[in-house]
Amino acid sequence: MKYKIVFSIPIHQKMEVVIDQIVNFRHFNKNCAIIFHISQGFDNNDTLISKDEFFEIIQKFEGVYINPTSVKTGLHSIIQAHISNFKYIKDVISFDYFAICASNESFVKEGLYEHILGTECGFKQCIINKPTEWTHGTNLFKDQPFLDYLRARAINRIIFTNAEGQYYRSELFLRIVNEIDSFFKLDEVKMAYPRDEIYCSTIAYHFCKKEKKKIGYLFTYSAYHFTHLWDVSKIEVDRLISGNGHFYTIKRVERQINDNIRSYLRNIFHYKMEEKKILSEYGCELLDYSNVRIYILDIYKYINAIVHNLPKIRQRIWKVVRI
Repeated sequence: MKYKIVFSIPIHQKMEVVIDQIVNFRHFNKNCAIIFHISQGFDNNDTLISKDEFFEIIQKFEGVYINPTSVKTGLHSIIQAHISNFKYIKDVISFDYFAICASNESFVKEGLYEHILGTECGFKQCIINKPTEWTHGTNLFKDQPFLDYLRARAINRIIFTNAEGQYYRSELFLRIVNEIDSFFKLDEVKMAYPRDEIYCSTIAYHFCKKEKKKIGYLFTYSAYHFTHLWDVSKIEVDRLISGNGHFYTIKRVERQINDNIRSYLRNIFHYKMEEKKILSEYGCELLDYSNVRIYILDIYKYINAIVHNLPKIRQRIWKVVRI
């Protein structure tokens, strides 16, 4: 059997939330597979379902796999997990596309495969010319192995993208992995920055432009507000559901099984009963929230974020006033 898309997801906490994500992804994507990388530092105490119970539940899903290898990962080394996932899954199943996702991400509409079909890959094509053009630009331009690679391959454009929502044809991602393995020792890197937002997109962009292959756009909407609150709101979810754009998933959805957004998605898309049947066996209760309560929780999150980030907000306002 050949799968349309394999979703690569590193996980590091809350097994019950991972189950919620499996049900959500499978609901919106027929004939998809999911490959999880379990972090070496997985917090087994901060979960309602044990690791053994999780593996027991996984057996009930077709097309869900656990990478038997756990590489060392951190905030700036997630790329190793995705590469490890790809190396494992390519020898287990056949698939068209390999997509990079996060454990705090949820689908809000179907049709992703039909949307990306015909493209070689997809990501945000933001060209970085100097350190000041990216949050982690200083370390990027001190990454000598990467700079040496660009010179060796005569690549004159560094392409930044959000990590989540990138996708690549399986044959292309294999070429990318081979390039990275040939030129880099990722477990020995010295400069810390999120390479999953630079390496794959830059290499793929070079290949596709040279070979005149079509590049699409990433499919994940990442919530970001002036308050520095990155959790998604119901308003944003509703806007994406009703829109015709290229976003099919949304993040950051809080890693709590009864987060108001998770509950909202389970109810409006009617996959709550499927999930409840699975989790109730393990004493995990799924709560219902009214739309009014969801809005109230959204408002609480915003107020809390504003209070927490007030100094940063003042700085931004002061910069605008000075200008």
